[in-house]
Amino acid sequence: MAKNIFCIEGETEQALIKALKIGKTQKFNCWENDIAKIIRKFSKNSHVYIVFDTDKSLSDSEISRFIKNIEVVANQDGLFIHLLQQTQNLEDELVYACNQIKNNRQLHSCFDGCSAKEFKEKFLQISNLEDRLDRAGFNRSLLWSRELINCLEPLKDKKKMFDDIS
Repeated sequence: MAKNIFCIEGETEQALIKALKIGKTQKFNCWENDIAKIIRKFSKNSHVYIVFDTDKSLSDSEISRFIKNIEVVANQDGLFIHLLQQTQNLEDELVYACNQIKNNRQLHSCFDGCSAKEFKEKFLQISNLEDRLDRAGFNRSLLWSRELINCLEPLKDKKKMFDDIS
């Protein structure tokens, strides 16, 4: 049976994946680390989803490492690699996917916070996260749906969005 494994950069992404009940998580940053160190943790016939932010300037070495990491997983028998891009970061992705929220300030407010730091703390504390998102008009189909950043164009065949997750 195929499993979904989500390589995520932080705890807020981990909370979202858990709330949506779409798979297991592994904290890992593909821009900064080599995936060969953790690839043994992935069981055969797994779909590996790389959830990544695009909110900082990327060096050539970070871009090269990211692409190499994807190639390493793609070349493993029984592993299927997919990219889930967060245009900017998770907060911006949620603003885009929630039709009742127009900016980060409204998102922070929705989660009883005032700042980005408070938002993260509150987001992690909420026990009914999926309900809170639904009240904000959360449209799962919009999550991770925007175009891949230019530097990752060679990987466009790996780009997925929420509706592609099986």
